[in-house]
Amino acid sequence: QAPVQPRQTSPPSSPSPAAGRPGAMSFAAELGVRTRRAVEDSRRTVEEVLAQWKAEVFQVLMHFKVECGKQADARMDNATVVLCTMGSDWSATCRRGVNNAETLLKKDFFQQELEAHIHAMGFSAATVFNPEESPSIDAEYPPRSLVATVSWAVPDHDEAEPEHEEQPGSALAQLAPTSP
Repeated sequence: QAPVQPRQTSPPSSPSPAAGRPGAMSFAAELGVRTRRAVEDSRRTVEEVLAQWKAEVFQVLMHFKVECGKQADARMDNATVVLCTMGSDWSATCRRGVNNAETLLKKDFFQQELEAHIHAMGFSAATVFNPEESPSIDAEYPPRSLVATVSWAVPDHDEAEPEHEEQPGSALAQLAPTSP
């Protein structure tokens, strides 16, 4: 018996339909143009991206406030809170049609916004940092995270309790998502 010959898997060598027409695009080139057009049509505006990021910063700050509250209830006058991680899940919404610059801008935006809002909260000391950029930090933190270390003054018994509600014009209140 003769051995079975393998099937030919490469496409037959025939000229491209576009080869005979001057200026005609190949099918693959047409697909590339369609992909680029679809990417451009689906790209979000800067305003949409910033609105989403501000809503995410607001959520991170709410988490931060809850964690600081837990520390205060545990008779502590300080807290170290992992605010967020800039893992691949954070850049998932930026992968299609947006270059890596947007993901890097998001990290910088988050760090700057979180620093500004946390410093505005009146802590006696506040630091927001990326542990990977701070080699002197000994503690173990998740990769690509932003961490806040804060401390607050504990009033004497004679001092009145401060208000803790956000004022309507406060910076944190401005970040809160608004309903239509």
